[in-house]
Amino acid sequence: MAGGGGMVVLGLLFWGAANSVQGDIDKAPATTKQNLVDLKNLESRGDAYAGLGNLLTISGLVVAGLGTYFYIKDRRAASSTSARLMPTVFDHGAGLVFTMGGSP
Repeated sequence: MAGGGGMVVLGLLFWGAANSVQGDIDKAPATTKQNLVDLKNLESRGDAYAGLGNLLTISGLVVAGLGTYFYIKDRRAASSTSARLMPTVFDHGAGLVFTMGGSP
């Protein structure tokens, strides 16, 4: 669950970086050939950040969802364990053994 949450946070950070690059793109001049090349590089970087943000956010949600599912499933299985009180013979006599969750 924590790994998935971390991936979602990283995805959100990449989306923020993509948004910042978009602001730079909006402010960039497009008057010369070099300005257009720089603008193309900014757009490429913004696309990369947005793609990584998408990948990490979606993957993080899936990982966190699966982790939560298995955590809840495991907790329910652990809470349904049984307790047993069984008579037992020892080397020096007899007694009762209290067992939780499994057989002795």
